[in-house]
Amino acid sequence: MVLKSPGAQIHDPNIEYGYQCLPKVDQSNVFKHVEEALGNGGCIAMFPEGGSHDNSDLLPFKAGIAMMTFGTILKTGQVPVVIPSGLKYFKRDEFRSRVVVEFGRPYKPTKKMVNLYKSGEKRKAIALFLKDIETRMREVVMTAPSVNELQAISMARNLYLPKNLEGFTQEQENEIYMRFSKGYNAMKD
Repeated sequence: MVLKSPGAQIHDPNIEYGYQCLPKVDQSNVFKHVEEALGNGGCIAMFPEGGSHDNSDLLPFKAGIAMMTFGTILKTGQVPVVIPSGLKYFKRDEFRSRVVVEFGRPYKPTKKMVNLYKSGEKRKAIALFLKDIETRMREVVMTAPSVNELQAISMARNLYLPKNLEGFTQEQENEIYMRFSKGYNAMKD
């Protein structure tokens, strides 16, 4: 069944398409509570990409994680520790498949970043912070430029792994997965 022929016009000029602008969402209350929790030694989980997806690589990070971190420092004097975390699904297309959460090296923004933020160079401070966080995230997640490359890594890993993984702990199995990811990243550079 063909829904549209190749090259068919998607936009029909005879139809008036409506759209709606969503109002600006005021996140100041959320930021206030996050900064208060972090300033009191609490912890929160954030997804710096802004949502979930099934892409083969990370999405650009949103500035919120940096703004909340710097806001906590300025308002409370406490420097939050960011712990990058990566989710690894072993058979993500299967219901109730196994998942491993791997935690990366703890990270704090540098004094240079904090000083840039305080002095009004917020965009520069946020960009430096997000670059560092992305580097740390790449240490704990397996990414590739395309689904085909990710499938090739997965295939090589599956060929290497023994058929029966009963003798492996989850940590050992996850270490093998990480070595394939690190090996791929070293080879592509």
